Amino acid sequence: MTTSALKRWFVALTATIVGMAATVAFAQEPPDLGDDEVVENVIGRISKKRARQGQTLTFEVVSPSAPDPGIQLIATDLPPGASFTDRGNGYGLFTWTPVTGQEGEYAPVISERPAGKSIPAGGAPVPVVVGGYPLSHGWYRIPYGDGEPIRVSRDHVTHSPPIKEDWVAVGGGPTQQIPIVAAADGRIRSIVDDNTKCCADNANDINCSACNNSVWIEHSNGEWTKYSHFQTGTVTSPFVANLDTNDCVVQGQLLGYEGQIGHTSGNDAQQTMCAEPLVDTTKRCGIHLHWEVRYNQDENFLRVPILCGVDGWIAFAGDTILAAQCNGFGCETDVVIGNGVIGGSAMTVTTADNSITSEGIYTGSTSTAYFAGNRITLQPGFAVRAGTYFHAMIKPCENSPSGCPPE
Repeated sequence: MTTSALKRWFVALTATIVGMAATVAFAQEPPDLGDDEVVENVIGRISKKRARQGQTLTFEVVSPSAPDPGIQLIATDLPPGASFTDRGNGYGLFTWTPVTGQEGEYAPVISERPAGKSIPAGGAPVPVVVGGYPLSHGWYRIPYGDGEPIRVSRDHVTHSPPIKEDWVAVGGGPTQQIPIVAAADGRIRSIVDDNTKCCADNANDINCSACNNSVWIEHSNGEWTKYSHFQTGTVTSPFVANLDTNDCVVQGQLLGYEGQIGHTSGNDAQQTMCAEPLVDTTKRCGIHLHWEVRYNQDENFLRVPILCGVDGWIAFAGDTILAAQCNGFGCETDVVIGNGVIGGSAMTVTTADNSITSEGIYTGSTSTAYFAGNRITLQPGFAVRAGTYFHAMIKPCENSPSGCPPE
């Protein structure tokens, strides 16, 4: 399959499907947030607005006649959860934080209402585009040693910036040696292992992000994984992981120990040099693993990891998960989802080598994705209720990346 085909994405089905069985055989990229587009509006020229789930979108609207105490700005057709505040004199503020399931295009209407009038003088829609989060093409294991209980502290939505994740070993501490392992087979492309300090999350600590100890791994499917905040020296030490750049690793192989080095959530704002000795390590200056999956090394191509051993295949903040290998994990040939209500607020993923046939009824704020190699059939009775987001994609069912990319 070509790279471009692998990069295709979901389409959202926004209406309840009833009647005859429908076969879904389409796929496309996530909504393109695009370049700035200036849109003619009755109150002026407003650029196209864009955001992603979990990110707050705020923009000011200004009447061409502002400042004018005789002008009030109002908004209609707001997306669920959005607000618009008239600030007087022809100024207004739109604010919205889209949540999971609100991907798509919206057109809130901004209008002027002159003083003493009950009816707006006219209005026009402002295009607002909300992009979803692309999922990884490969399946990955929890990147901790087998049997370690792990808590997800920040997921792909709650992490800032989004589409990255922070995990921590339950009960781990500054003197414990919690193993971090490769999430899949691959080749190490970069190692930083000699930094010694943790940084406060402080805007003035400009060197903090450069102080991380980290490992980059390229996988055979073209995706990359990054692991940050290792204990100093544990990646390259012959007594621990004993790794070097260009080494091949297998899924579950030790990379180093969970640490608190680099830009973590500590409180010691005085440390600004990467090589300064650690001070009071009992402060637990952000001991955790930061990790991410990318289509390549580009920051713009982050992907939410699909994980074996996790209910619904996606990890969310607050989850506690037992780390284990993906042994025996594979894709079923055909999957049938019977008639029944499927609710909740988490995202779930269903995969099949050949086909998925469903009569499921999705409710609440559920967000779900179907991956099938050849066919997705939605039987009579299948339904996607208001507030729910559904994705379907024809793509091969891919297991964990295996083997080592060329050096």
